[in-house]
Amino acid sequence: MVIGLLQDSLSGPTVPLGLYGIAQNHHRYLASSIGARLDTEHPAARFALTAAFFVAHQGLLVLTRRILLAQPESWLNVHLFIAALVNAFVAVFLFLLLDRLRRN
Repeated sequence: MVIGLLQDSLSGPTVPLGLYGIAQNHHRYLASSIGARLDTEHPAARFALTAAFFVAHQGLLVLTRRILLAQPESWLNVHLFIAALVNAFVAVFLFLLLDRLRRN
């Protein structure tokens, strides 16, 4: 939550305070619940979960803007899926790097 609030405060006047805090708090709870039940060490699982959480995070941000702030916001577009794939691809390599640091 604190990281989300810091991200909100650094994002400028276009992002209301608490928007990222709400989304990140929700997804961290969901990720910890899933991580306890699934094997998240496999790169394919990490890729799929990262892409799914990215899309879900963006969806929750759009839903929050539409319902709580009454702001029109588009959600499903090509840029969202490209960004999800790029984030998941980068995340797999970052997880591998962090795993090497953890084992030593």
